Amino acid sequence: MQIIKDLEHYIMALESIKKSCLKNAINNDYKSALLFAGQYVSYSACQSALFELIKKYEKIDIPEEKDMI
Repeated sequence: MQIIKDLEHYIMALESIKKSCLKNAINNDYKSALLFAGQYVSYSACQSALFELIKKYEKIDIPEEKDMI
């Protein structure tokens, strides 16, 4: 399912941003760490929205294309 693949992509991006944020914070580059933290929050919000969309999608009984013919 395409939506699952998209979600996996966002999760991988989220993990990458989190690692960069922590690395910058450890290296005392606080400005970069704050920028990455902001991006992390944005991606987290997107991830939450995607999870909600998946929940709604799973609740709706959408017929397969073959059933519509």
